[in-house]
Amino acid sequence: MGKTNIEWATHSINFYTWACRQMSPGCENCYARAMAQRYGSAFKPGQERLLDGRTYDGTPDFAAAAARFTPPYWQMKEDRPRVRP
Repeated sequence: MGKTNIEWATHSINFYTWACRQMSPGCENCYARAMAQRYGSAFKPGQERLLDGRTYDGTPDFAAAAARFTPPYWQMKEDRPRVRP
């Protein structure tokens, strides 16, 4: 979990690497894709999503964070049954 510049949060964590399944025309304005391109990360529709060991090293210390933003780049309703660690 890292500190964030998000105005209303103190920390953020994203358990997954950049990946998606484009689901609608609204994906053209995707926040996650824009951020991946901004920071030079791979972002490929249909890419298998992996747990990201760089940001997830066990149980985050949520007590240390006053306000958490979890997860910033995640499609909660996406139908993807398997996540490979």
